[in-house]
Amino acid sequence: MELEEFPSHTIEKIKYT
Repeated sequence: MELEEFPSHTIEKIKYT
């Protein structure tokens, strides 16, 4: 159940770029 931290971190990194 590590999917909640996957999109959370990926979305934050993509939104920062």
